[in-house]
Amino acid sequence: MKFNDKQIKMIMDFGALNYPIKKCAIILDILEEDLIKDEEFNKLLLKGKYYSEFKIQSKLLELAMSGDLKAMDKINAIKNPLNKHNLKK
Repeated sequence: MKFNDKQIKMIMDFGALNYPIKKCAIILDILEEDLIKDEEFNKLLLKGKYYSEFKIQSKLLELAMSGDLKAMDKINAIKNPLNKHNLKK
């Protein structure tokens, strides 16, 4: 399916906000079944999700580099996700 620039931005925002496909379909006025099968839609959805994670983590890194201790903790938790769990050895 071919999407225009406005739709591409919307789909990436849907990914950033973790919208369910049903909600995306209603807003775009496209059948849910068509979106589920559409490779370009799924790629844009993931791209939006990953890009938003990157932007948020970049801002956290910037804050951590300026000495924000809470931001440092959050960056360390992102870098070392296993530290959050009690792992048995």
